[in-house]
Amino acid sequence: MVLKKKLVLKKQQNQRFNFLFFFFSFLSSLENHLKPNKTVYRMVKFIFTNCLGNHVFNNNYKYAYSDKDLKTIEKKTKDARPIPPDKIVLILDHFRDKSYFDAFYKENILRTKEQLQNVVSDDQLITQAISTLEDLKHTINTLANRVIEWYSWYCPELSENIDDPEKIIPILISSNKDQILKKLNLKESIGSSLKKADLSPIISIALQISNLYKLLKTQETYLEQCMNRYCPNITAITGSLIGAKLLNQAGSLKHLSEFPSSTIQLLGAEKALFRHLKTGANSPRYGFLHEHPLLAKSKKKIQGKVARALADKIAIAAKVDYFKGKPIGEKLRKSLEAKFK
Repeated sequence: MVLKKKLVLKKQQNQRFNFLFFFFSFLSSLENHLKPNKTVYRMVKFIFTNCLGNHVFNNNYKYAYSDKDLKTIEKKTKDARPIPPDKIVLILDHFRDKSYFDAFYKENILRTKEQLQNVVSDDQLITQAISTLEDLKHTINTLANRVIEWYSWYCPELSENIDDPEKIIPILISSNKDQILKKLNLKESIGSSLKKADLSPIISIALQISNLYKLLKTQETYLEQCMNRYCPNITAITGSLIGAKLLNQAGSLKHLSEFPSSTIQLLGAEKALFRHLKTGANSPRYGFLHEHPLLAKSKKKIQGKVARALADKIAIAAKVDYFKGKPIGEKLRKSLEAKFK
């Protein structure tokens, strides 16, 4: 009888325990259900970022979800961390799926367009401007010499008395043979008599050359503005044309700032330098710097010394321009002028 009572009591205790267990479990689930809907990813551990956005993977490196905003992911998964380098292959396998191909293609096209839009720099603008100037000068000289030679069959006295093509072309356009002879204080010409139909193409080409001269001056003004804006210290020492040639030959202002003064001194004289190295001919003393007024005014025996000093100041100015330092170009130029008076 006693044993039977004990069994009954034990059964009742088990029933009470089961009841309490299920009761508290129900309360816990109810409490979670009544809380605001906040998704918590306890198993999410790793964040991977590529051009499509930020992606979250769980402990087994299985894809969980994605979001463009990294801060949103960090709020949801406070314990998230970057992918270990040795597990990156597992993540990349996920993006080999063909469903991502279109998204990758569109995103890469967009990024390429953005990079192409930002690729143009002042270095490239100056390079194109100085190259255009050199091409214009070559074209003008070729055409002007051809027209002057052609016109010399009609009036040779013009080219005999005036050497500068830039002065000859306007006279050729605006004056006939008698007017030209009067300006030159000559009574007659030994040139042939040409018909109006034969003179017309000469005048027409001369007009085009005159327009090219105007275009050349416009391009020189533009180049000077670019140089003053981008590398004012180099421009103050060398002028816009020589400075642009040095910049073009170096490739960029960055490269020019890295060159020692000895390299800057010989920029533009590469052929002569390699001829010296190959055949033992005389070594060049300067390249583009031979166009500098200071070098042109100097005596021949000190031109090498002037070129070295000039290249030294240009090397300093290039570094200041590249690192956007204070203007010192005028000071450097005046010190050179004072040294080689």
